Amino acid sequence: MGITKTLNDDLIANRSEVSIAEFEASRRLGAREGVGGAASWAVWGNENDDLTIFEDSAAISPRLRKDVVLIGANFGLGGDTGEFPPFKNFHARKSGGDSKLRKAITGTALEGAFLTDIVKDYPTKDAKGLPTEIKSGTLDTNRYVLSGFKTEQEALGLSRDTLYIPMGDTTRILWDLLVDRGVIPAEQRVFHRAYGNGPLFKERPVTYLRHYAGAVDMVQAVQGLLAQLNLR
Repeated sequence: MGITKTLNDDLIANRSEVSIAEFEASRRLGAREGVGGAASWAVWGNENDDLTIFEDSAAISPRLRKDVVLIGANFGLGGDTGEFPPFKNFHARKSGGDSKLRKAITGTALEGAFLTDIVKDYPTKDAKGLPTEIKSGTLDTNRYVLSGFKTEQEALGLSRDTLYIPMGDTTRILWDLLVDRGVIPAEQRVFHRAYGNGPLFKERPVTYLRHYAGAVDMVQAVQGLLAQLNLR
């Protein structure tokens, strides 16, 4: 009888490393129109906002992986995205949510994953209104979604085999809406499609990563997600 594999097993066995050149390309993403300050990595220093860990490309690159992407809904720091240094997203000094994400991911198979948002270069504090803006055409999806999505994929050599893990229900809704509208390829691997019927977390299917901004134990959420059975 074969051994049942989990998402954690899959991520450990299929790690795709990031070269120094690719990391340097990710640093330049912050200045690209359509990406803004969205691009970052799931690694943190001793303090949540310590960006010095990204200064030495040769030292940080081996800690990163590009086969999995953790993706949020929107750039929520507010203001002009050009004002923020590279990799600042998800590394805010006073963000309790970012601290929870750091604590939950550090030391797991998700550490080092690429971090970004679906809607880029479009600062907004509340992501809940984004589906309505997309449906009404108020939000230019070619400019604020597709352009940055393609730029990130090209810079890091990502493909349709790259596994995207949505963080939060709004992110999942946005992703499916954009796929339905042809903005994001339907063939792109997304966690809640690839891993559908695994174990439960708090009596709910583990179909995506719960959002760290809410009242959720992120350590348990990440552990539950990684325990999801690999159904591919």
